[in-house]
Amino acid sequence: MPRDDAHDRLRRSVGGRIDDVVVLARRTAELASLLPQIAPGEVVVLEAGGRSRAVTADARSVVATRSIDETITLLEAELVRAPAALVVVEAVSAATGEVLPIGRLAAAAHRHDARILVDAARLLPHRAVSLTSWGIDYALISSRVLDVPFDVTALIGRADWLAASDRATPTTPTAVAVDAFASAVDQLATIGFEQLGYREYALHKRLDAGLGRLPGVRSLSAFDDPLDRVGMVALAVDGREADDVVRQLTVRHGIAGCDSGPVTPGRTGRAVRLQVGLGTTFDDVDRLLRALGGSAVAAA
Repeated sequence: MPRDDAHDRLRRSVGGRIDDVVVLARRTAELASLLPQIAPGEVVVLEAGGRSRAVTADARSVVATRSIDETITLLEAELVRAPAALVVVEAVSAATGEVLPIGRLAAAAHRHDARILVDAARLLPHRAVSLTSWGIDYALISSRVLDVPFDVTALIGRADWLAASDRATPTTPTAVAVDAFASAVDQLATIGFEQLGYREYALHKRLDAGLGRLPGVRSLSAFDDPLDRVGMVALAVDGREADDVVRQLTVRHGIAGCDSGPVTPGRTGRAVRLQVGLGTTFDDVDRLLRALGGSAVAAA
């Protein structure tokens, strides 16, 4: 299959504009830093549960608060204080799976003559992404979250900063790898993001209901505003360190997709983070709840 066709399929998969370009690399870090390096001005990064990969050493930071409205106000205040060419945000909080309101953030950036780069890699397997509908200038997506046997990262967006659509990178992937990535994204569209969303909602509902019945186990969030959540749940077990709970779940109970990390940037305390994805079943959720019940009892 022609390479240009795979490029076009990737562009269309994220609702790209007809004149958007696609730049590819095998290493995510290479593309994550590309746009901040070539932006004709300063870069502001919104930190909302983990620092974005798309940063430069001199990028300014705005740390999210527990309120989305307040966070957007802080972002706009920073852009008024010192104009920037580019705002960088993660579509999904790496700590809690909460989906940020990308359209609102894009509008805030554009009000101050800045463009926006959205790291949408964590969102791609769960929800439809649309540069056009959300007013995004650039999006970063990756094959790593789709179980593709090749490492491919794509930066998709406006052509003027990215020069030509056939721009090469030091780690440009092979045509086979790019086609495999495009095919995996096509398969998501074939399944249907609506169907994927319903299934994940049912899994989260079952998990949340079960967590609510476990004494000493608390679900955690980075924001007080009701937000969509994908691919993850963050929680704490009273009286237990998060790392200890993770070790018990993984070593004793064989629970996969479990780790620990901070819930919000710049604050102490860690959470247990559990992955919920395409391969998760209701039996997996029930087994996890039984294991967590044992952790809660052990803490008592």
